[in-house]
Amino acid sequence: MAAPSPSSVNELRRILRLLSTAVETLIDDRDRVNREEIDGHGTPHITGLQSRTQYDAVKVIRSAVGSLESLIVDPYNVLLDFSMSYLQSRALHIAAENDIAAKLAESGPEGLCSSELARITGIQDEKLRRIMRVLVSNHIFAEVKDDHFVNNHISQVLANDIEFRALIVTRGQIQYAASDFLPNALSKASKHAADRPSPNAFQLAARTKLPFFEWLHQMLPERDVDWRFPNPEQYQQYYVGSEHVSSNDVVIARPEKALFNVAMGGLGQTHDQCCIEGYPWLDLADKATIVDVGGGIGMFCMRLHSVHPKFNIVVQDKAPVIEHAVSVWKDKCPDAIALGTAKLMAHDFFQRNPVYGRYILATTHPAAAILSNIRESMTSSSSLLIAEILMVSTLGSDKVRAAPQPLLANYGRAMNTALAMDLNMMTMTEGKERSPEDFDQIVRASGLRIASKVTVLGDGQVEIATPRLLLRAARENDVDSLHEAFSNPEVMRYWSTTPHPSKTETVEWLSKMISSPQNGVTDFVIALPTSHAIGKIGVWQDSEIGFLLSRQSWGKGFAREAMLGILEYLFVDRGLVEITADIDPRNRRSVSVLESMGFVKTGFKEKTWEVGGEWVDSVYYGLARTAWEQNKTVSGR
Repeated sequence: MAAPSPSSVNELRRILRLLSTAVETLIDDRDRVNREEIDGHGTPHITGLQSRTQYDAVKVIRSAVGSLESLIVDPYNVLLDFSMSYLQSRALHIAAENDIAAKLAESGPEGLCSSELARITGIQDEKLRRIMRVLVSNHIFAEVKDDHFVNNHISQVLANDIEFRALIVTRGQIQYAASDFLPNALSKASKHAADRPSPNAFQLAARTKLPFFEWLHQMLPERDVDWRFPNPEQYQQYYVGSEHVSSNDVVIARPEKALFNVAMGGLGQTHDQCCIEGYPWLDLADKATIVDVGGGIGMFCMRLHSVHPKFNIVVQDKAPVIEHAVSVWKDKCPDAIALGTAKLMAHDFFQRNPVYGRYILATTHPAAAILSNIRESMTSSSSLLIAEILMVSTLGSDKVRAAPQPLLANYGRAMNTALAMDLNMMTMTEGKERSPEDFDQIVRASGLRIASKVTVLGDGQVEIATPRLLLRAARENDVDSLHEAFSNPEVMRYWSTTPHPSKTETVEWLSKMISSPQNGVTDFVIALPTSHAIGKIGVWQDSEIGFLLSRQSWGKGFAREAMLGILEYLFVDRGLVEITADIDPRNRRSVSVLESMGFVKTGFKEKTWEVGGEWVDSVYYGLARTAWEQNKTVSGR
């Protein structure tokens, strides 16, 4: 392998600095919240993330490790390892299907030797040893002495969480088998006419014309539940879509159905907590109605109910799913069913929704059609929360904060699970995960508008879209455009600091804004759709608002438009009861904007600020939420 070039050496050092900083940040924040130490030998403890700081640090760490590997490992080895990674997955599937973690947990802290594990599982000892060695080499399980295994903090999850183990098992059954047919499905699709869809990878694997969810809920003869069809005649019978059931056949549900239903609870472990922690649920009124459209058996709502029992919850899905959900809720959350605070409702997503309230949409179904039907049932006080993974390219998106350079803009390896889920949807249902731009298009087509975008737990930030602007978090590459504003004496005439004499001051100011927990939460850059920054707007000291625009952006109504967007967010999503402003009385332009929004003068004080050796006065304004709501109703905004 050739020696690294000076440019790659510099890149390595930049990545290493990012990695070191992120690790120290993670350690400090874990200490702050009294995280338990990882003992690595089967003691149950929390190793998940409890704060936005930790989540961000881990994203950088995972991305940096991937970038480092791409720069230092021989390309042949990178490609060879990647091409054979499916065997690592198979090792995990085998361990999960044979419930090895639970068997090790039952054995106590000493664990089990491979021969004993082989006896219990029925797998040949020498082969099981090799499978376990793949897993322990990747930090799943631990080997305490030769051929003697115990759980570690990762494998313990498989022992403690039945639902998550079911998720791993189902990934290794029909979903893994379907992935084997993906190349064939892609080839067939290219040869089919547009009006004659070709079978997807799942349909080729299962030899069926049925979509996955219809296939999953099939009742069929017990002798035919194995979709792998060793008999070619069975293959032909089912692929053409005919079914021959004699009167003597015992008809049963597919075993995959029960496994899938349990697995959906495990899937929620990876993202439900993000939604619960990241969305401002406390801002909603008591007894608000939350409707989970396409909510499966309702595991997300069950977790939401455990944290926020004040809401009335409705879980909607297809009738067979709801039938199973009833038994799950009666077992796990009987009080909610008995008190009527949780209702389970069979519903056709392509019909008008019969419930009025705040909606959560799981976009595993054709979203545009569903959104249009939800819109028909929304009132002026309704909101729709689309809880979804966002697909972002390695070049980034103007609508999502990019990873720090020189990492890939979408955080690279840290996106692996999301990217795999996207391919899994292609494989199983011809569905896909969507980009921010996809969602913008779908929402507009349904007649709705995006009030705000919340990246839950990831960075806790909101992006507020208005007709011509985007209020978003500050980014490092904003420095040049913001320096145009902060160095302009006319723009800074009534600001709380003097103009920035050089870009160094703007870099320092921007660095503080980016590192602040309020960046993108209550403090925003005002940007054009191209993402070019033209100013800033935000609140500090809980409720005091301020805004600034570059000189070339004056006289275009941008300040008023940005105010309209942020006021709705602050009053509706953040739950503020009043917003105030402290302004230089000579700043007539800003006074005019405030008064046009309904702000009223509440006071005046002399010599409150000293800026550049000059004492300035303050005039105080305020806007109560009740007054804002009345103004909004009258103006029809």
